[in-house]
Amino acid sequence: MVYRTGSKISRLMLVDFQGRSRQLGTIEDAFNNPRFSPDGSRIAVGIGGTNASDGQSGVQDLWLVDRDSGEATRLTRTGNASMPEWTPDGNCLVYIARSPSKHREIWALSLDGSGEPRRLIEIDSDPAHAVPTPDGRSLIVALDLADNRNYELVQVALDGRPTTGLAGPSIIGSVRRPDLPRVSPDGSNIAFFDWTEWEVYVRPIVGAGALQVTDAGGFSPAWGPDGRQLFFADGNFLQVAELRYSQPGRRRTPDRSHTSSCNQGVRPVSGWKDFCRRRFGRQRI
Repeated sequence: MVYRTGSKISRLMLVDFQGRSRQLGTIEDAFNNPRFSPDGSRIAVGIGGTNASDGQSGVQDLWLVDRDSGEATRLTRTGNASMPEWTPDGNCLVYIARSPSKHREIWALSLDGSGEPRRLIEIDSDPAHAVPTPDGRSLIVALDLADNRNYELVQVALDGRPTTGLAGPSIIGSVRRPDLPRVSPDGSNIAFFDWTEWEVYVRPIVGAGALQVTDAGGFSPAWGPDGRQLFFADGNFLQVAELRYSQPGRRRTPDRSHTSSCNQGVRPVSGWKDFCRRRFGRQRI
């Protein structure tokens, strides 16, 4: 597990299941959203933001850190890149870029140097986070509904299929401010954090129902490699929840919400299909 310490100027730490830890590299800065590559050899992370060590408030870029050596390589120099997530093949990062008008957009960056960063999809709402599904065919996106401080969690297909609402005010019985989505390794469930209650939930991507995993606070969930463990932060502690199956291959989720379709003005950008075939790899789109 990789995490950042809780202070404003932080260190990137690697921690094993026995609680032993070591610092990755020597950089001390404002680290945000560290993410392991699919093979576990590299960590993509945002550095900068409101707590940046260089005093440049709001300026953030993406870096790549080698797990063994701790060597850090800067990936962007725009000052507006954050929330990196890996594509399933490990060849590309999906991230959030803030436009000159301050509207957030979903961009993608190839790591083999074959192309410039580019906008992946157009979306009318304000995306705060975008996570590729394991099959590479869609994104789980947290939308910031700025008019009322609520969030919406949606599944955005990259092949033009309708966008599906998963959690948020438009879903009956759902929490109102879902954010920080994480997709299970098998692609069947998502874990997310609710800003209103400060609790962690799990729900299936296909189907209905949501399981409240925490009851005394928790945020920033992360799946274990087999999908049976869910790690989350609780104050200054890292916790783990064991998830049990009610049936083989299916998670236990109470039926207390309903999945609905919604239209968030999603439009694939020009050339998106060829881009996704080259970068996302595993599935033909």
